[in-house]
Amino acid sequence: MVRMDREFRRFARVLTDCHGVGFVVMVNHRDFHGNAASYDVGTTYDGGIMTCKNLTPGQIHAVPADLTLAHRLTPDGPPARLAVAHAVDDGMLQRLFDAYEPDPDDPAQLHYRQVRYAFAQAAERLDWKGMADAMASLPRPARLLPSCALLNWAVDVVDAAVGGMTMPAMPRDLDGERKRAEARLNAIMPTGIEAICEGERLKAFAEVCRAWT
Repeated sequence: MVRMDREFRRFARVLTDCHGVGFVVMVNHRDFHGNAASYDVGTTYDGGIMTCKNLTPGQIHAVPADLTLAHRLTPDGPPARLAVAHAVDDGMLQRLFDAYEPDPDDPAQLHYRQVRYAFAQAAERLDWKGMADAMASLPRPARLLPSCALLNWAVDVVDAAVGGMTMPAMPRDLDGERKRAEARLNAIMPTGIEAICEGERLKAFAEVCRAWT
């Protein structure tokens, strides 16, 4: 279950009361209906995506085990496919995307959002090639804080899932990367938007490192 301060994060997989399982497209912290927090959720419908708008927190729920992506695969299937499915189900792959989000005024921000939406759509269909294409086109940050080692490995894992191949080896010194990210995070003075965005990236990176180490 992917939550942020008791709220689901953007692009988390959720179960809706209105139309089954989908992914959070937008978190509306105060919408025009007067809800303090509501969600727009994209769900699969007739081969496409239907957006259920302004769902209240009581209308969306954690995805039960029998509706996870991993549940749709056989336990003895290709390890890379199982790894990707589990990483989407528990939110860590979405969290990895958070670690490389451009600043709001970065020209790459629009493309980054399009890539995330394309990846979420492909994940709902277990479209391995679609997921791989989306990850391959993710814009790389100009400043490598955090480094791209973890992202490059995740891209390799999704590529391996396309062909049903074995898992690639984990990057070395992942724990060291996490410690460096946390040290940088603790040193940041969040006095401007760039510093705040960098802090959010480092926080997400460290969280994924802890989960995958």
